[in-house]
Amino acid sequence: MSSEVASSEDPRILQVLDVIFQLAAGNLEARGAPSDRGDDLDAIVVGVTMLAEEFSALQQETRRRAECLATLNEIARAIAGSLKMDTMLASIADTVQRLIPFDRASVLLLEQDGETMSVFALHAPAELSEPGEGVRLPVTPSIRAIAAARQGVLITDLAQEVSNPIYETLVRQGIRAGMAAPLIAGDRVVGAFNLGACAPGAYRNDHLSLLQAMADQIAPA
Repeated sequence: MSSEVASSEDPRILQVLDVIFQLAAGNLEARGAPSDRGDDLDAIVVGVTMLAEEFSALQQETRRRAECLATLNEIARAIAGSLKMDTMLASIADTVQRLIPFDRASVLLLEQDGETMSVFALHAPAELSEPGEGVRLPVTPSIRAIAAARQGVLITDLAQEVSNPIYETLVRQGIRAGMAAPLIAGDRVVGAFNLGACAPGAYRNDHLSLLQAMADQIAPA
């Protein structure tokens, strides 16, 4: 880089100051445009622009976290106002959808034998409603893993998983991606909160973290 020093009359100095003042005033969209000189002042312009982009990203992340917290609080209020888990799931579905897109949501409860589970609550259109509420099923590999590790599981594409009748039913209906978070009551995993999506790869680890936060509120219900 050239060590040339800009003149105090260089108009770029005013540009840099203007960007700095705008950032200080809260305008995180302010940007400077370096020239083709490649001197020290251009380096400052680039540095200020990078700082503005970092501030903007931080602001967006802060807003996202605030939205997540507000949604979790809304879910908590809905749970507190619901007497039954099946009606509770219906009441929070739209709120959950704002943070995590899904096509099928269900609450599974583990039976005492640890080998079977039941669909306790379901929120899905008719074409995605199998297995339905009240159906007892063998525990799937993902639910078994959740119960053992007490941690959520994310499946990118159910069609690529080990053959399982329940997975096959879901895939046949159109569900491809899925994730589940454990419902923990006391020291026991009593079930799982599940979301499914028709698009493969629909979920990321941050979605799973949000789902776990929701499951933690559902479990006491």
